[in-house]
Amino acid sequence: MLHAQNVRVYRPWSIEAPGADVFLVQEIDYPTRESISEALASDRRIMAMKALASVQHMYTGSHYHIIYERL
Repeated sequence: MLHAQNVRVYRPWSIEAPGADVFLVQEIDYPTRESISEALASDRRIMAMKALASVQHMYTGSHYHIIYERL
């Protein structure tokens, strides 16, 4: 993604309900909130969404985008 400073991917070992459909978490660090907005509007995101669509048939579930601030 545009402006990404660091990317981490996690696979849950154990999940309490109602989060049982979470099978992967991707965490991306951005320098500013403006950088996040630019990344979400970029052509790179569109390409990533197309790549995701090509493998989405391999699993069931939903995608959630959560923007949060580390405390």
